[in-house]
Amino acid sequence: MKKVHEVCKSIGVTRRTLHYYDEIGLLSPTVRTESGYRLYDDMAVEKLFKILLLSELGYSLNDIQEMMNNPDVDLRESIGNQIEILNKKKARLENLIGYANIIKLTGIIPLNFEEYGDITFEEFIEKSKNTNNMNMFTNNTEGVNNPLDSKLIQKAEELLALPEKEWYEYETSEILEILEMAKNILSVIDINEIRTNNELMDEFMNFVDKDVSSKEVQEHVKKLYDYMNKDKGHPMSLGSFSLIGKTFAAGGDVDMLFTSSLGKETTDYIAKAIQVYCDNFTVE
Repeated sequence: MKKVHEVCKSIGVTRRTLHYYDEIGLLSPTVRTESGYRLYDDMAVEKLFKILLLSELGYSLNDIQEMMNNPDVDLRESIGNQIEILNKKKARLENLIGYANIIKLTGIIPLNFEEYGDITFEEFIEKSKNTNNMNMFTNNTEGVNNPLDSKLIQKAEELLALPEKEWYEYETSEILEILEMAKNILSVIDINEIRTNNELMDEFMNFVDKDVSSKEVQEHVKKLYDYMNKDKGHPMSLGSFSLIGKTFAAGGDVDMLFTSSLGKETTDYIAKAIQVYCDNFTVE
C-alpha cells in the first residue's frame, strides 16, 4: 500500500489531483485508515496510470469514467474515433509549427488579408497554409507536400551561431542548401539566386549614403525586382515584394544570413529602398 504522498512522488501527480479523482468517484483509495490516511494498492495505482494515459489521449474525465464503469463501451471503436481527433490536432499543430518557422526565418508575422478577403480565422489558417507554403517548414514527412527537412533548419541555426570567419568549415553545397531553404519563404523568391548574384546585392553597399528615393537607387531596386521575376510565368505581387524587403531588416534568420555578408546598415537600407519602390509603384 502507498500513501498519497508516495503515489504523488512516484507517479508525478499532485495531491490535489488524487483528492479530486476521489471526490468525483473516478479513483478512490483502496482503504482509509482510522487516522484518515488514504492508501492505494497496486491495482489502484494501475488504474491511475490508465486514467492519466486516457486523459493524455484527449479523453475528458467524464468519458474516462464512462469507459471504466460501463463494460459495454467498445474500447476499440472509441480509440479509433480518438485517433481521428488526434490526427486533426496533429495537422493543426503542424500548421502552427510551419507558421512559427516562417516567423523565425523571416522575423515577420505573415498576414496579408488583401489576399483572403472576409474570412474566419480557421479559414485563414487553412488557406494561408498553402499560400505561405507552411508544410515546407514542418517536421511532417507525410502528405502531398514534401516538407523541408528539419535537419536543414538545425544546420542553418548552427551556421548562424558561428562567426562568419568559421563558415569555411561548412561545405559550399551545405550553405547553398540552407539558402535554398530560404527561397521557400512565401514561395515567391529564389534567395539562392539573389545571394549568389553578387553584383546586384553588393551594389546596394555603394548606395547606403544616398536617398533611398533617388532615381538611381530606385532603378537599382527595379533591377532586383526584375531579376526576381526572370523566367517566371507571372510576376510576384508588389505585396510579396514588399514583404520580402522587410525580411532584410526584420531580425529573422534570413536577415542574419544577409547581414553577415552585407552588413546591417546595408540590409536595413535594402528594406527601406524596396518599400519605397512598392509605395511609389502603388501610387502610380
